[in-house]
Amino acid sequence: MYYLCEIEDDNDLIKIALPKEKVIGISDKVVKSTKTCDFALHKNKLYPILTHADLKNPKLKFFLIFKDFAFGITRLVKETKSTPIEIIKNELYTGLIKDIEEYFIYNIEKLKPAQKVRYLDRNDNNKFDEGKFNYVIVDRKYAISINNILTILLSKEIVKYPMEKFIGFVEYKKIIPVKQVKEGKYVIITKDIAYQCSDIETANGKVLEGKDEKVLESNIGKFPILE
Repeated sequence: MYYLCEIEDDNDLIKIALPKEKVIGISDKVVKSTKTCDFALHKNKLYPILTHADLKNPKLKFFLIFKDFAFGITRLVKETKSTPIEIIKNELYTGLIKDIEEYFIYNIEKLKPAQKVRYLDRNDNNKFDEGKFNYVIVDRKYAISINNILTILLSKEIVKYPMEKFIGFVEYKKIIPVKQVKEGKYVIITKDIAYQCSDIETANGKVLEGKDEKVLESNIGKFPILE
């Protein structure tokens, strides 16, 4: 099974097909970042928005959620059981599906962060909608208040330079040291420290104050709060 999709890019309309069995959901909710890429929000998790590698100014409205990323499209046309025609030795496309029109099966190994995007009718969580969540849960280990998060980057922005408790640093308006919660794709930027992690969830909750630390009692568990 494949999803037949369209992406508007300037004056072009690109028709692609994506494997349905690898898609775990669909979202229309965007959390804007200020560098590298934006994120799609799905079931309290954030997925970096990636898309077709050969786009200039795409218009995106929906995001097909895969295990580690969200694929941005303009519209989802339909599902199909059509048998694809194999394409040999092409980096971007692995096959062709002939429905009423032709759709090229996109190689999801060849993606890039969506740049110069116009989001259509987006539910824009540009400053994190506190009515929906007020904390980010990092690798199911710690909680960070959304008020303390400046942005979220991809880990490729880390300059490796091990020192004491840090694995390196990132440059975001200034040099910020990076602590590793878990080796992963994301870096959460706060005022003075950045945290590398592999999984980001959102949560609501109340703060319990102890002698040495604060703990978030949330809808998905209890987590020490990183200030």
